[in-house]
Amino acid sequence: RRDALQMAFWGCLFCVNQHISICGGFVKEPEKGQENYQAAIAEYKRNTEDPASGKRFPLCSCPTKKHWNDSPLCEMDKFDAMMAVLHAEAPKVASRCHHVIVVDRKFEVFSRIWVMAEIAKGQELELTQHAMLYTDDAEVLNGELSHVKDTLDIRNCTASRQEDVDAILASIKDIDGFNTKLNNVLFNEKSGLLETWSAERCAGFFDVIDPLKDLFTGLHWHAPEVITIGQESTGKSTLMERLTGIPVFPRDSDLCTRSIIKVRLRRGPARDLRVLVEDWETRQETLCATVTLEDVGKTVMREMTRQVRLETLRNEQPHQ
Repeated sequence: RRDALQMAFWGCLFCVNQHISICGGFVKEPEKGQENYQAAIAEYKRNTEDPASGKRFPLCSCPTKKHWNDSPLCEMDKFDAMMAVLHAEAPKVASRCHHVIVVDRKFEVFSRIWVMAEIAKGQELELTQHAMLYTDDAEVLNGELSHVKDTLDIRNCTASRQEDVDAILASIKDIDGFNTKLNNVLFNEKSGLLETWSAERCAGFFDVIDPLKDLFTGLHWHAPEVITIGQESTGKSTLMERLTGIPVFPRDSDLCTRSIIKVRLRRGPARDLRVLVEDWETRQETLCATVTLEDVGKTVMREMTRQVRLETLRNEQPHQ
C-alpha cells in the first residue's frame, strides 16, 4: 500500500502463544435475539471472514495442546498478573515505565473487561498512568466521556471469551465498590485519567509561554497575580502555602522569607519539583536542585539563605 509508511502499528511486547490457546477456533457466534444482535454479528464477521472474498479465515491445524482458564499454563488470563510480576521482579525498570491507556475513537476500550482489570491493577501498584485519546474535538470528547461516565459498570464489560469475564467478575468481592473506585480513577476532577489528560498535554506549552511574560508585559498584558502584604510573622507564608498547596514558603518566629519566591503551578502527573534561582538583572534562571514535594521547603530555605549571604558579600566586597 502506498500509505503504509504513514500507518501506525502497535506491537505487543508480552505476547501470548496463540498455539496453546485459541488458534484452532473462533469466538462463539452471537445468538439471534440477543441485545444488539446486528452490531454483534457484524463485529463477529469482521473478525472471522476475509472482507474481500467473504470466506472464513482458515483455522490453525497444529496439534499443540490447548490450555484454558482452568489451567495454570493458560496465558490469556495473565495480563494483570504480568504487571504485578514486572513490578515485583524488576522494580527499577517498572519505576521508569508508564501505563498508557490508548483510547479508540468510540471509547470502546472502556467496555473491555481486561482493560478495566489492568487499570485497577495499575492503581493498586501505584503505576504512573496516562490516557491517550484519539481526537481533540471537544464536542465529540464531551459526548463520549459523558456516555462512558453514565454507563461505566464492570458487569457490562466484555471480552473475547466469556470465561475471562466470569473469572474477573468472580475475583471482585464488592462489584459496586469496584465501580465506584474505577469511576474515581477515570473521572476524579483533580487526578482522573480522563479529566487530566488534556492538562498533561498542555503542561509543556507553559515552558514556552513563561519566558514570553516580559514581552506580554511590554504590550500591557498582565497575567493574574496574587500579592500578600502584612507585617512580620502575621501568616503571609501560611496563607500562600494554603493557596498553592505546596509547602514551599519558609515559616519561622523570626524574619525568614528573605527574597521573592515565584511558584509556577502546573496541573499534571506527580513528579519532582525544580527549584530555580533567577538573576534579578538578567532574568536568567539557573537550576539549583530537583527535589521531592517533602524536601522543597528545606531546599528553598537553604538556597534563600545562601543567596542572601552571597548578596551581603557582594555589597561588602564589591571588587572581589
